[in-house]
Amino acid sequence: MTDKYAIDKVLNWAYMQSVKSVLPPKILLKKLSEIKIGQLMVFSPRLQTPRGIVGAIAAIGAAFDDYTSELIAYRKRENIWMKRQVDENSVIEMNSKLFPLVFGNIDGKRVLIVPRGPDPVLFGIRGEAPEVVYEAFKIIKHEDIDLWTIFRTNQATSSHIRSLGSNIEDAHPYETVTIDCKVVTASRKNDKIILKARAGGILIEGFAYKLQRQLQSNLLKLRQDDVIRLIIAIMDKRENIIRGNIEEIIPLKLKPELIKRNPRCPRCCSRLKKKSKNEMYCKKCGLRIPGSFKIEIKYPRSELRIHKRYLPSPRAYRHLTMPNERVYFRFQKLLGKIRAYLTEPVLAENKELTLVKVLPIKDPEIS
Repeated sequence: MTDKYAIDKVLNWAYMQSVKSVLPPKILLKKLSEIKIGQLMVFSPRLQTPRGIVGAIAAIGAAFDDYTSELIAYRKRENIWMKRQVDENSVIEMNSKLFPLVFGNIDGKRVLIVPRGPDPVLFGIRGEAPEVVYEAFKIIKHEDIDLWTIFRTNQATSSHIRSLGSNIEDAHPYETVTIDCKVVTASRKNDKIILKARAGGILIEGFAYKLQRQLQSNLLKLRQDDVIRLIIAIMDKRENIIRGNIEEIIPLKLKPELIKRNPRCPRCCSRLKKKSKNEMYCKKCGLRIPGSFKIEIKYPRSELRIHKRYLPSPRAYRHLTMPNERVYFRFQKLLGKIRAYLTEPVLAENKELTLVKVLPIKDPEIS
């Protein structure tokens, strides 16, 4: 044990590796022997690889620069196999009162906080701070619960994304990465949109599915030679091709719209007409000009905005996908303008309690 408030770099490495890539349990267990701060004991029956070891160690080693809160309400044991009773109108009312301090809880009129399986969770409310999700909790009408608690999480922080820069060869399967690339085509095949793009000498094939309809419609607005920042979860990588599922796009440069028009009359500025194969004339002033030609006019495109994040609708978000409404709060937290803090109670049955700030959370050293 140690009195030093620090996280061993091995534990923090385990967190970063498991969030951004793949960490096999055997590699983790071998790495744990290098821990120098504190003491860690791992128990496993019958010499098996411990179940859940990667998630447990990653949770210990997590150090957040950005974070969110989630209030989890747990069901009474006798209700677990019964249909969940949560008033959807009260969830929509809660969101209308507290958005954007709460996020990812509804999609239109579809409630997203209620899981579907036979597990002990009744619902989970996502938001920026403990008092926000607790206020949301008090608005929602629901069946009797056993307990509730509030977690500080990395949900909706995009902490899983790895920026490659120009080092595309560093991309690996099962990672989510950003790649700056030039669009080749964007087309529909059945319920799927297939984006083909190039970065250096590598072809990228990205897929967006029916559940991502909002993202699909924006992908189809892309044109050949548009430059975008692609956030993609890699499924497969070969020598000169990367395939994966698209999470979001950010347009960086849009090829302008080219329109061919007849030139204007140099005498009166009216638009010239074509008289014959080799002559143009002005209908207004009668001027005739030998030759027949067009001018090209470049118009900026308005169907997409430069540097805007284009995401699917909330029902298609991954666990760590950061919604656009979080961008402001994320930067406030990164700059230290909003600080994390502990609250009481930590665990309770009653939802009519007063949530009290106890003390700020100090960031641990990584050593």
